[in-house]
Amino acid sequence: MDKAAQRKARFAKPASTPGLVSRGDAVLSKAEQETLFEQVKASPTPYKVRSLREAVIASGPSEFGSEVLQFSVKYAIDSQEIATLKSSLSYLLTNVHPSYPLENPQYFQSLYLIALSFHDLEDAASHLDGSSTLRAYLQAYATRDIARWVAVIKGEKDKTRQKLMLTQKKLFIDQARKLSVAYKKDGTWIEELLEFQ
Repeated sequence: MDKAAQRKARFAKPASTPGLVSRGDAVLSKAEQETLFEQVKASPTPYKVRSLREAVIASGPSEFGSEVLQFSVKYAIDSQEIATLKSSLSYLLTNVHPSYPLENPQYFQSLYLIALSFHDLEDAASHLDGSSTLRAYLQAYATRDIARWVAVIKGEKDKTRQKLMLTQKKLFIDQARKLSVAYKKDGTWIEELLEFQ
């Protein structure tokens, strides 16, 4: 098997992933999860992606899984190994919190970091089984489509979800300014966001 085939096999997504995965007959304890995570962080660079995925599988959808996701995103950005890590991150997006990511602000911010790093949110969003509102919201964020971003928030009928979206408002504005987005084309959008509660 050549290197390309080996890499493809390594990151192949399983047909299904149980909500909580165990080793043998016993679910990993908190102490075992923490030990596993320390082993992941100590892994040599070529094995880190595989280790991250295995750690998520072993821990199931838990706080530990969120911690692994955060670490994996940071590693992806720091290492700049975008092509190598992308498929593994997609796997993590699918399996850490398969329910609506909006319920987990930490997870939601991780999606932002992936979008900012990869500039390819379409790929990330395609792995989510969440609502079309979430998909549109994230895509608008990634493409800096200010008008669409505001429209999605205002059109969200679920007030809880809308409130969670608004918690990301400052992050969006700060990133837009930092990246020199041409927001002056629509001089009212910042004020409109700041006033919209």
